[in-house]
Amino acid sequence: MSMMNDFKVSMKEAWKRVKANKKYFFLAIAFDLIFWLFYIFVTGNYIFKIEDNLKAIGIVALTAQGLQGSAAPSFLQLLFNSQTSPYLWTILLLLALNLVSIYILLSLFGISTYITFNLNSFSMKGLVKYIKKFLVVTIPWLIIFSVFEVISFHFHIMDTLRPKFDLPPTFFPIFKIIFLLLFIYFITISLLIDKKKNFRNSFKIGLRKFTKIFPVYFILILVLYLIIHKYVTLFLLNLSSFIFGLPLLLPLLFAVAVLLPFLSLARVIIKAHMIKMKIIKEK
Repeated sequence: MSMMNDFKVSMKEAWKRVKANKKYFFLAIAFDLIFWLFYIFVTGNYIFKIEDNLKAIGIVALTAQGLQGSAAPSFLQLLFNSQTSPYLWTILLLLALNLVSIYILLSLFGISTYITFNLNSFSMKGLVKYIKKFLVVTIPWLIIFSVFEVISFHFHIMDTLRPKFDLPPTFFPIFKIIFLLLFIYFITISLLIDKKKNFRNSFKIGLRKFTKIFPVYFILILVLYLIIHKYVTLFLLNLSSFIFGLPLLLPLLFAVAVLLPFLSLARVIIKAHMIKMKIIKEK
């Protein structure tokens, strides 16, 4: 009950900030829209190429010399086999380029993050200072995410080979959900706190104040999941329109009208909540 009360109080405070600073709130949504359009275009291009190389690995692995007869080739076997290694190295290069592209695009997301975190005290000087901090703070998180991407890529290869080699299922999908849930939780805290050794302190504060921060954060993630689930449903419903050459206007409008405003509002709510819990101070 306390969790819902905390959420309602933080929601009311966040809504007050939004109503008092509508133009900045919509500006944040605009930067989010630009960021996600570029993100989808850039990462989508890399993902299609990665998928093509994964399919090629699945086909070649069945006939590649040195891999025939084995129960299932390991990642290292695929990496150093002369027939599969070109595809694997291409995928690793694409993953690296994708991460570099994401890092460059993060400056756009940093602008919207600053605006939502500082609706009551927005300034160009503060924005420039925050972007510099944002791009430094996100480096260790990007490194962690890179390691996760390589691990995820390994299991993705196993998924590609699973039907061909009758491999057992893994628990990686569950691990992936838990990792992303905690990853976003800690990185959100690191972007809100203003301390030296920001990376380390985000874990200290995140763990020490877990019972105060996480419940509200979890509600926001749950609502986000429901919105995305609805968005995907709309996308699938309009897939036939895409096939016949018509634009997917409905899901796009839904994303702009619901998903992006919620992402901005969620950041305002989490900051308002952390101020209420006296974890951070109002600037």
